[in-house]
Order: sequence, then C-alpha cells, then structure tokens
Amino acid sequence: MRRITTGIVGGPILGQLSAFDSAVSGVVPNANISLAPNGTGEVFIESHVQIRANETIKLMDSDNSNFVGLKSPSTVASDITYTFPGTITDGYVLKTNATGELSWIEPSITITNQGADTATYYPAITTATSGTVTGVSTASSKLSFQPSSGNLTITGRLGGASASFTGNMSAATITETSSVMLKENISPIENALESIVQLAGKIYDRKDGSSKNEAGLIAEEVNEIIPNVVKKDESGNPESIHYSRLSAYLIEAVKSIKTEIDLLKKVK
Repeated sequence: MRRITTGIVGGPILGQLSAFDSAVSGVVPNANISLAPNGTGEVFIESHVQIRANETIKLMDSDNSNFVGLKSPSTVASDITYTFPGTITDGYVLKTNATGELSWIEPSITITNQGADTATYYPAITTATSGTVTGVSTASSKLSFQPSSGNLTITGRLGGASASFTGNMSAATITETSSVMLKENISPIENALESIVQLAGKIYDRKDGSSKNEAGLIAEEVNEIIPNVVKKDESGNPESIHYSRLSAYLIEAVKSIKTEIDLLKKVK
C-alpha cells in the first residue's frame, strides 16, 4: 500500500487516498472523494462506469442540499441497457422496445372493439370538465355496461341530456317533465277523435332481427296526421314516435266519444 502524491519530492499529499493495483480508496472513514477540475474544466471518463452494490447516482441541486437519485433494482435477472433518444419532443413520453432503446411517443390509449366480451365494465367518472385529472371514480352499484349484450344498467335516474337506445329499455318508472312552469303557448287539442281514427296500427318484424310480430305505428304515417308526436332526424325525416304523447290525443278522443254517448242517451 502506498500514498499518492503530486509527484513532486516533498510536495503535499493529495488527500487521504490509497492505491492498490488499479483501485483508489479513501483512508479516512466516511470521507468523500471529490474530483473537482479547476474553473470550468470537466471530468472525462472514456469507458463504462459501474455504480456497484445497488448504490445511487445523486444529481444535486444548485446549493447541494437535495438530490435526485437514480439507482437499479435490488435484483436484476440479466443485464439491461437503456439507450436514450437523440432528440427531445415536447409533451411526449419515453417508451422502450425489447432491446431497451428509448423513443419519444405521444401519450395515447389503445382502443379495442370488445363486442363479444361478457365481462361487466364500470364507466369512469370525474368531476373535472377540462385540463387534467389525478384520478377517476366508478359507481359499480349504479352504472355498468356489458359489451356482448349491449346492456347498460343504470340504477337511479337518467336525466339531463337526451339518451338514445336502439335496443330494449327497462325501467321501474319513466316520467316526463310536465309542470306548467315549464310550458307556454298552451292551447287545447282539437279534433282529437278525427286524428286518432286515422291512425293505423300495424304488426311487423324489425329488420335487425331484434323483434318479431311487434305491434305499433309507422312514424311516416303518423307524421301525416299528428306530426307533433313524431321525432325527426337531422334531415327532417320521421324517425321515431313519442308514444306517451299520444295519450293526450286519446284522452281528448275519449272525451269526445263520451259527449256523443251522453247526447244519444238524452235523445232516447
């Protein structure tokens, strides 16, 4: 074992260091070893560097009070080398391939059509309307969806914006807002009986096979008689019927029939 000096006879010792073969180590316990070039000089290492025994590379802040550390896992099954990309792309994240080569990619989520999936999924919900979120929530007992059947299960009320269902909808109760506080330009229905008797009930099968021998009305035919109970598409073509609104016409039609019956009774 020998001490390293400046190489000048009688010169000062270069710290408390010792050298043995190709190893340089400190003599004073727990003392740091510093490589500090004069001025703006840099330390060049033209070979691989090993940080052994799961130790940490510490990147200190400007006043050397805190650091950002990089270290390997406690156990590595085989050697891994990560090769950084040579450019920077704003807003992108790093991705590695099977060989450890890193590249910048835009954050994204892969979408897969799982129409045959029989699992039950719970839609994610959040209180945020813009920006970013730190987490999302689900309501498993209130809202769920099964891709294979297309069943959307809602426990509670479906309110707010309109909802469209191409399949069957089942609910304990269905109500429509109807308070006079929400309405204006109110007028009575006239000639309700004449309108109702012009409607033609039909029996039909759905072309998509979802229903056979179904009873109902044809939207285009109803539109010619009572257009205000027919919903149109964006092009103005009849699309569906507000069957519940037909009840208003039926009520007035029944009242007209009752009036006629009462008159007949008086004649007798």
